[in-house]
Amino acid sequence: MPEQNARIEQADILFTDEQGQLMEIAQSFSANKSPIASVRQQMTADGSIERDLWAEIAALGWLGVAIPEEYGGSGLGITEAATMVQAITESGAANAGFAAIAINIFGLNPVVVFGTDEQKRRWLPPIIKREDVACFGVTEANTGLDTTRLKTRAVWDGENYVVTG
Repeated sequence: MPEQNARIEQADILFTDEQGQLMEIAQSFSANKSPIASVRQQMTADGSIERDLWAEIAALGWLGVAIPEEYGGSGLGITEAATMVQAITESGAANAGFAAIAINIFGLNPVVVFGTDEQKRRWLPPIIKREDVACFGVTEANTGLDTTRLKTRAVWDGENYVVTG
């Protein structure tokens, strides 16, 4: 039986030059923009992050870091996305920093992997540029995290999405 107070050692991770560069850029940006106090100062009264900060994040290509270049992304992968997110969260931004960009990184991956070309061309470029915003639901009172049992649906009525469930 392992000792209860055993220390867990961090694994050595060998980054490619590109991944190491991304980590350095994210750390530098985060040191100046993303610490918790700074993020709180840049939040508006309604809780949204100021457009200028979003514009900077979009200009760095972070909103499309794991999306193919043909759809306006950086063409990198989930490993690079995780590297970037690690640098942001370690800056002191913690979950607030991660949550600010997570939907664009991990939430859009199903569209990248399973979406049609038309869906990718329609949805990905404006979200990457922050002209539009992605969202998704992952829980309901009676389903927990079992997304196969979700009852809520959003149906396009020609002008808007009508949410039921």
